Amino acid sequence: NIIVAGAANQLTTLGNVYSSPSDVSAASFSSAGPRKDGAIKPDLSAVGVDMRLTNYSSSTTYNSTSTGSGTSYSAPIITGVAGALTQIKRSLSANTTFKFKADEMKALLTHTANEAGPNPGPDVSFGWGFVDAKAGAQLLIDNNNNLNIFQRRTLTSGVPYTRVVKAVAGKPLKVSISWIDPAGTSFTTSNDLQNNRTSKLVNDMDLKIVDMVTNQEYLPWKLDALNPVAAATKGNNTVDNIEQVLIDAPVAERLYRIEVSNKGTLVNASGTPTPQNYAFIATGYDPSYILSTSETSLKDAIAIYPTMVEDFLTIVISGKADKISIFDMSGKI
Repeated sequence: NIIVAGAANQLTTLGNVYSSPSDVSAASFSSAGPRKDGAIKPDLSAVGVDMRLTNYSSSTTYNSTSTGSGTSYSAPIITGVAGALTQIKRSLSANTTFKFKADEMKALLTHTANEAGPNPGPDVSFGWGFVDAKAGAQLLIDNNNNLNIFQRRTLTSGVPYTRVVKAVAGKPLKVSISWIDPAGTSFTTSNDLQNNRTSKLVNDMDLKIVDMVTNQEYLPWKLDALNPVAAATKGNNTVDNIEQVLIDAPVAERLYRIEVSNKGTLVNASGTPTPQNYAFIATGYDPSYILSTSETSLKDAIAIYPTMVEDFLTIVISGKADKISIFDMSGKI
């Protein structure tokens, strides 16, 4: 449930600014993942080589600088970004005491991370990518203007959450979920520690996006525990408590259905069945597309609510209806 930081070398681009995945290279000392069961680790990466910091000449005089390298330097960068994003959210919400939940911050940082390394998707050196403070800030600003979805939701076992969105030309459709998973079963022996690849996930939530015209399913990224350096693939992820689905080139104006569900029964830390809280982020869709209804001349015979719909539309009819047709604002059924 923590954020594991990997270290990258200094970027060699003009101004040391990220421009492409090839700009990022792993530091020689930074340990590679994944977790034993194949879960993606590290989670994120930041520069951790030749970092300059303030130093001291005595216990009371800080008047010099030194350089150092290590994940002890990349981790504070990610921590600082998390703090800066928290302050932005406090300013936007006018709530000076606001704090992100751990799963919300992990979702925010991984969703907005820059692609790093030779292969698309997460990998064993950089995790979900190279942390990007500006992209994280933009997501929060856009969310404040209702241009994306970033919310905290609760999933009940066996009751999927669905959301229909409309794709935008030239924009990838990207959805992420993250949740705080109860503690898994501890390793008990040295052999267990070295060889047991059984998933440590307790609450196995699932994310997918469905093309509502072709019914094609788009599944989340995953790594192969038996071949961890291979490029990430997309499929049924049973080990990570963060899942991300990316459609690089969705069909413009087409409707896609986002689905969040779970396997088995969701439980709390005591093993008692209980709903699971999770962070949900979606970007790259048309924010103006909202399922809505309007009153009709049959208002005494038909009740339709709510007038603005996000998930479910209720239609109550006093008599019998042989057929119900619902059209969007463009006239499409």
